Amino acid sequence: MSVHNTTNRGASSLSRREFLTASCLGVCGAGLGARPLMAEQGGKAAEMPNIDPGYVGPQFFDKHEEEALQEVIESRSPFRYWGPGRPEKVLRFEEAFTKYMGARFALAVTSGTPALDCAVAGLGIGPGDEVIVPAYTWWSDYTCVVHAGALPVFADIDRTFNLDPADFERKITPRTKAVIAVHLLGGPSDMDPIMEIARKHKV
Repeated sequence: MSVHNTTNRGASSLSRREFLTASCLGVCGAGLGARPLMAEQGGKAAEMPNIDPGYVGPQFFDKHEEEALQEVIESRSPFRYWGPGRPEKVLRFEEAFTKYMGARFALAVTSGTPALDCAVAGLGIGPGDEVIVPAYTWWSDYTCVVHAGALPVFADIDRTFNLDPADFERKITPRTKAVIAVHLLGGPSDMDPIMEIARKHKV
């Protein structure tokens, strides 16, 4: 379809696509021309407001956290494999956590990223294996698979933004060794069908 100029018979016609392209470029050009000068060009420096209050936990730190941290500092052994003594506080925490969870072992790490690395390594996952992960997730959920030399396979998400059980099952192959079901942003995955499918296929 073409857009014709009916008032000026000598003007050339534009296709709809050409007309839209020219119009969009004109609008963009006008917008760019109306932009204020950058600070280095004599304009006002931009200010970045702090719109994220951060994690809630630190707002409730008090003398208990301060005393616990001071004990670790004075021990001169802040890390598991570095320092003159044993990491007593970490070891006590692991022991208490193991009992609370009814597990045989517990390993304290710094965050969820190394926790996933440890979990994948503990399962013996490696080259030639596949691990199914949600297509919409935090990057650590698939880099832990890559670090192990395995292949992350992305399954679709459902309306909760978490792993779609039906697509999870469709993505299973003889090389599938595990699935990482993520409870994204605090929203729980539909674990009952996910676990049922995993048991069915021995994943």
